[in-house]
Amino acid sequence: MPIGGRRATSSRFVTLPLNPDYSHDADHCGRYGIRVYDDEVRADGSKITLQPAFGPRDQVITARHRTGATLERALTEAGFTDVEWPGYGVSPEGVREHGEEFWSAYPSLPHASVITCRKGAAG
Repeated sequence: MPIGGRRATSSRFVTLPLNPDYSHDADHCGRYGIRVYDDEVRADGSKITLQPAFGPRDQVITARHRTGATLERALTEAGFTDVEWPGYGVSPEGVREHGEEFWSAYPSLPHASVITCRKGAAG
């Protein structure tokens, strides 16, 4: 079913796509448990490999790069409005647990983006 197909009269949609501007350095997010690297020259639709490392084994995920314009166009064509890209922040608990230095690289260039939008009448 398309992303806009089943919903309440007015809905907020939140998605976490791959950041269109993720780092060209595959190990940029390594300390956070994920490596992201281009399998092809980066272009809309090009293959990307993500290697999350959770627990004792590594996983490999193949994804497709999408530009910010493509992501916004898809949401708009599906009838969503008020498309926003809120930034990341680190909770006080996260800073206490790992320290500010640990988080220094992620908020400015995360592997994933947050996009929020609405469908239907707000209210």
